[in-house]
Amino acid sequence: MFVRLFSLVCLSLGVSTLGTLPALAAGVIEPPTDDERMVRAVDALNAEQYDVAFRDLLQLVATHDDNADFWNLMGFAARQTGRMDMSWEAYQRALALDPDHVQTRNYLGYLYLSLGDAMGAEEQLEKIAMICESENCDEYIDLEIAIEEFGEQ
Repeated sequence: MFVRLFSLVCLSLGVSTLGTLPALAAGVIEPPTDDERMVRAVDALNAEQYDVAFRDLLQLVATHDDNADFWNLMGFAARQTGRMDMSWEAYQRALALDPDHVQTRNYLGYLYLSLGDAMGAEEQLEKIAMICESENCDEYIDLEIAIEEFGEQ
């Protein structure tokens, strides 16, 4: 909810949130498990210490390769550290485990935008709408605003 409100306020003021929303979204991440390494990785994500989070998540996915949440966060950390190929692979792995993982679809949309592919991001937006069964979920609104801002650049 806060991300949507922040995005709408920034949009109305003409402030770009494309670069800040992914980091802001990370600030509201809750660890999907109480595993000590996951808690440490999520704390690092929330503190925008993406290299630290990346290292911890790399270890986690090596031992928990069947967890879509772990792969999603791995993709996020990889994207934030500029490892776009690894980010892509992690998101694909998360979606192979859970094709309806809405946060992965959202983050994948951001990856497409960071690569200059608005159509790829729009495809993810459409999939989010189908998963949420509306256009009113936070992930949809968040990505929709980012796509609009991308088009304005």
